[in-house]
Amino acid sequence: MAFPDGKPLSTGQVVFESEKISAMGKLSEDGSYTLGTDKENNGLPRGKYRVFITGAVTYGEAPPLPTDMYGRRTSVSPLAPSIALIDRKYISAETSGLEVDITKHMSYDITVEKP
Repeated sequence: MAFPDGKPLSTGQVVFESEKISAMGKLSEDGSYTLGTDKENNGLPRGKYRVFITGAVTYGEAPPLPTDMYGRRTSVSPLAPSIALIDRKYISAETSGLEVDITKHMSYDITVEKP
């Protein structure tokens, strides 16, 4: 999994789904992944699959803890904002435009665009 400039997408999971089965694989630092269905890394059967990517985000800095009018920290801690690493179209099988026809054991290089 990489961007057009060759830099790998190393955060998230890739999901292959058909009407009968789905498989997912966690992205590695080099952008590679190994698919698994009910067991990790067991691959998936031949067939046509739609592909999408989940969790391809990073997090910015959390805002400072809020304080009350006396300067005391409140018990509510704000969350760090998430920053998308890929175009939003890739987070759904309906919009990703990614389809694969698996005919044998092989690797599938997928190129994604940034937001």
